[in-house]
Amino acid sequence: MHGIKTLIPLLIFVLLIPLASAKLIENPEAVSYLHTSVMKDGSVFIQSKGPLARTTGLSVYLSIPQNSESQSSVLQGVEGPDSYEMQEDQWGNEMIRLFWDNPPLERNIDYSVSFDVEIQDKINPAPGKSFKATNMTKASLEMTEMAYNLVSDLNEIEKLFKLTEWVYYWVDYEHAYQNLPKNAEWVFENRKGICSSNSNLLISLLRELGFNAYYVIGYAYTEETPGTYWGPHGWVEVEYGGKSISLDPTWLESPIDGTHIKFANAPDSNYTERAEILGSQVKLVWTRNEPEINIIEMEDSERVDVQAEFIPEEVGSESYALLLARVSSLSASECILSYMQIQSCAIGEGYFLDILRDNQTLAFCNNDTLFWFMKTPKLKGSTIYTCPVSIYSAGTLKKPQLRARMLTKNVHVRMSTPKVLTPNQVFTVETTLENHGFSKKDLKTYLILDEEMQSKDLELDPGYQAKLTWTQRAPVTPGEVKLRFFSSSGDLLEHDLTVISKRHVKIEGISIPENMTLEDSLFLNVTVKGLEQTRAELQLKIEGETQTREFYIEKDETKNFIFPYTPESEGNKEISIILLSEDIYEDGMVGNLLVIGESGFWEQIVGWIGGFFAWLSSLFGF
Repeated sequence: MHGIKTLIPLLIFVLLIPLASAKLIENPEAVSYLHTSVMKDGSVFIQSKGPLARTTGLSVYLSIPQNSESQSSVLQGVEGPDSYEMQEDQWGNEMIRLFWDNPPLERNIDYSVSFDVEIQDKINPAPGKSFKATNMTKASLEMTEMAYNLVSDLNEIEKLFKLTEWVYYWVDYEHAYQNLPKNAEWVFENRKGICSSNSNLLISLLRELGFNAYYVIGYAYTEETPGTYWGPHGWVEVEYGGKSISLDPTWLESPIDGTHIKFANAPDSNYTERAEILGSQVKLVWTRNEPEINIIEMEDSERVDVQAEFIPEEVGSESYALLLARVSSLSASECILSYMQIQSCAIGEGYFLDILRDNQTLAFCNNDTLFWFMKTPKLKGSTIYTCPVSIYSAGTLKKPQLRARMLTKNVHVRMSTPKVLTPNQVFTVETTLENHGFSKKDLKTYLILDEEMQSKDLELDPGYQAKLTWTQRAPVTPGEVKLRFFSSSGDLLEHDLTVISKRHVKIEGISIPENMTLEDSLFLNVTVKGLEQTRAELQLKIEGETQTREFYIEKDETKNFIFPYTPESEGNKEISIILLSEDIYEDGMVGNLLVIGESGFWEQIVGWIGGFFAWLSSLFGF
């Protein structure tokens, strides 16, 4: 069973390759229709084990490609046996029974069966049958708790996709377990296995949540077997909304693509074909070959539509751009589980853009929006760079382009936010943008908490600032969450926020001016309130220096602390305030203070002239 199929190359080069080494299928996930011939063959050798050795009958039971709305299978030919018949196994799968009367001893008895198989992008109705739990899919208490906690706030289809994604990332694929079947609990604890292990684990978790899930035995396209390109594979089907939903936890895919050929359903991966002999003093040796699968016809189609755009379309040196990818389903199934890969254009031996995070899971019904931030390198001269970025997902490849050149940066951005939250807490984030240039700026701004995005557009006149207030709600689960603020001016601010289950003391209020001059001194006021009796410590950090106040506070008591500050230099200063109780991170915030230097008359004139020429050069693209 195989852990790799194929990935479409994101950088394409023209090479001279012998035809024999070419791939059969460049992009399996894009295959929406597949017409193949499937042949299963093998041989049986009956050894004599005594003077009275004899046989009166030989039966070989083979799994075969099944029939459904999405897959049709027609028997084309049978060679070798005296007779054959179609039967159903104990799970309701169609099988073929090959039969020989008085089979010979001490020589190979060969057989082959062939089928014409067509697979297309259609939804299968739920089979309306269930499978009993087995030792291979039994869940431990820890597994059950994990599954419930992981999907507690999700709807039904989101639960299916979330658990599939979790198994995909949790289990490391290791070929050493190719012929060592492992049950779900062992895989959960050891985090290693193959496709059958992944599927047993996913079935176990789904069944604990009340879903009717079962194992699928089949074959799929994979580049791990060059020359044949097909290998045994296992995945999962689950009943949902009267439909049969296919989930592949090894390749993170739902619905499965047209390169999956289904041979049987079973409660777990313990499914075998069998051979039976009627006789005495004989031993049966059965050699089974992997099916020979040949492609007759194939059609590709995109499973999703991707509309990608850069914000802004052109950025300056060492600046950020936001890539938005709006995705909608083109599949017969409106719900898609896959992953979205992204890759920058190359420059020299590396990549032109620094992409801040790797590939993302694509899990949605109808439509979804994914995003990436990327940073340009330090640019020189007047060269204009055009960088195509490759986006691949669910059989679709797009290449939006980002332009980069030297640009004067005239917008300054600041953000103020709480750093510690409680579950489901509503809080506000303040962002400030200042236009130091000579032209009006039309800006798009985005605030993103974890994966939830808000946006606001604004016009910012020269010499003015805009303050934006955003209302957010903390996640319901304690842990770390990332907050990002992006402006189309090319600025990105990021902070890690902490969600804690309970507080003993909190910050009630903070008094920090927006700006001050270099010659001034000021006092920063912080008010805290006790929610329980506790000893605590308040820390204020600015310009690399930390001021600390230790205190004891009663429940419902309020205390005020004053921190003096004299700036050492002008510029934007980040202020961080941390509140600790017995080394527990109780509360905190991060903000900014702009220190303005006093400038004389001639310095002001020089500054205005420099800004005017920067504005003029930006108009004409210098």
